[in-house]
Amino acid sequence: MASAPAGPAPGPEASFEEAAARTGLVLPARRRLHPWVAVGIVAVLVGASIGVGELTGWAIGPRHGASTPGIYGAQQCQSAPSYLSVNLTASVSGHADPVLVSALKDWGHEFSNWSGGCVHVDGAASSGDGFVPNLAEVGVDAVATDALPNASDRDALPAAVTLVPVAAVAVEVVYNLPGLSGAVRLSGAVLAGMFNGSISSWDDPAIATLNPSLDLASAPAVVPVYRSDTAGVNDAFTRYLADSSATWNGTVGIGSSVDWPSGVPANSSAAEAAALAATPGAVGYLEAGPALPENTSAAAVENPTGVFVLPSGAGASAAVVARQNSTAAKAADWANLTLVDAPGATSYPITEFAFFAVYHDLGTAYADRLSQTNATWLLTFVWWLAGGAGTNITDFGLGVVPSAFFGLDQVALEAVLYNGGSLLENSEGGEGGETGEF
Repeated sequence: MASAPAGPAPGPEASFEEAAARTGLVLPARRRLHPWVAVGIVAVLVGASIGVGELTGWAIGPRHGASTPGIYGAQQCQSAPSYLSVNLTASVSGHADPVLVSALKDWGHEFSNWSGGCVHVDGAASSGDGFVPNLAEVGVDAVATDALPNASDRDALPAAVTLVPVAAVAVEVVYNLPGLSGAVRLSGAVLAGMFNGSISSWDDPAIATLNPSLDLASAPAVVPVYRSDTAGVNDAFTRYLADSSATWNGTVGIGSSVDWPSGVPANSSAAEAAALAATPGAVGYLEAGPALPENTSAAAVENPTGVFVLPSGAGASAAVVARQNSTAAKAADWANLTLVDAPGATSYPITEFAFFAVYHDLGTAYADRLSQTNATWLLTFVWWLAGGAGTNITDFGLGVVPSAFFGLDQVALEAVLYNGGSLLENSEGGEGGETGEF
C-alpha cells in the first residue's frame, strides 16, 4: 500500500481549494463550499481523527500517529460512531464475483481507517437475484456491478441511479490441461469455435497454428464452461467473440445473457471455477484475480494488434487508457463505451468496468431510511475509491481507472442529491458549517 499523505494542517479559515490541493484532491473550479463544510469533507477524505459527533466543533488534526494501514489508524469517536453499512454485489445476477467482493471488503477496511474509525463499510454479496432487487433490498445503500442495468432494470427501480466506474476488470480465459508446460495462445475466432462446438479438440489445426511449440496431441477433448446466469462477464466475453467471428455475431450475438450453443452451464463465478478445476480439457472465463482455480492456467489472448496478452490489472488499465479520449468516454456514456478490443500492444482485449450504482437522490429513494450523514459518508467512500485511494487495487488483479475518468466521476457524484439538495456542496451562509451537517 502506498504511503498515506500527511494529515490536514489548515485551520478552519482556509479555503476548500487550498485544503484540497494540499491533500491531492482535485475538484472542479466551480465548486463553492462553505469553508466549515469544506474542511469537514477534506478531513473525511484524508482520515482526520474526527468523528461525526465532533464535526460541530471542527476539531482538526490527529490525536496520535499512524499505527495501522491508513493515515492515523483507528480513532475514538467522542460521540456514538456513525456506521455506514453498504452491501455490495459484483454481478447483475446477484452471484457476486469473489475477487471483486474481496477487494471491496479490503477497501472498506482501508476507508474505515481513513475515516478515523467512525465509519464501517460492509462489502459483501447481496442475496438479491438481479440488479433491481439488489439495490432495492432493505439495508443496501449501493451496488457494485460488472454490468450496466438495462432499460427494464432502470424502469423497475423506484428512482434514477448514478453510475460511477471504480475499477477495470480483466476477464481471463481459463483452461484445464494437466501437465502442459507453457501458456496456451488463443484468439477470438478460435474461442468462438470452441464455444459453438465447431472446435472440439485441443489439437485442432486452428489451435496448433497459434501454439507451434506446444504438444497438444494427447490433450483431452475441449469442454467449454459458460455462465448460464445474467452477468457482466458474459457481455465482455461474448463481445470479444463477436468482434472476432462473424458466425458468432450472427448466431449467438452479444449480451449479459445469451443462448449458449454448447458446453457445461455454471450459474455463478464460483460454480464455473469449480467446474474448470474438476474437468480436464475444460475452457472457460472468469474475472481475473490473484489466484486461479486448482489445475488451471490462464491463456494468452490475442488483442487487435495481434499481440497475445496474459490477463492482468496493468493490461486492463491500458485498455481503459486507450479508450479515455473516445467520444463515449468524454460524455460518460457508459452504455456505448466498450473496453473490449481496445487498441494498443499492451491492452488486454477482454476488459470491463466495475461500477458503483447509487440512487440519484439518496433521501427520496430510501424515504429517509438512509440518514443525510450516512448518505454523505457513502458518497465520500465512492469518491475516495474512484480517485484511486484503494491503493491495493492491483493486488486483486484489477486495473486502476485513469485520472481522466475521475473528473467524470466527480461531476456525477456532485449531482447526487438528498431530498433535492446537494450532498457535496453547501451554499454560502447555510447552516451546514454551523451544525456539522456537510
